Amino acid sequence: MGDLISVRGIQARGRHGALPGEQDQDQPFVVDLDVGCDLLPSACSDDLDDTLSYAELTQLVVRVVEGPSAHLVETLAGHIAEAVLLAERAEFVQVSVHKPEAP
Repeated sequence: MGDLISVRGIQARGRHGALPGEQDQDQPFVVDLDVGCDLLPSACSDDLDDTLSYAELTQLVVRVVEGPSAHLVETLAGHIAEAVLLAERAEFVQVSVHKPEAP
């Protein structure tokens, strides 16, 4: 297994859910990411351009959560994973989606 960047507690509001009314109002979501990547280049250079930016990962997650609605949290997690894997240095990703106000 390679190196890992973890970003915890990314908060965003979205309209995801299968129950009546869940897509009518924004609800809070909290996302945790574990992203596999090679940290050696950035460890040697100390340059942000050589790693995955926490800020960019966070902005990406927020865009997905705020984007089109999904019925299932699993679908939302899949959309987040797909978006993260498009990042240049991401080798794999594990996504946890929390829905604190789930009915």
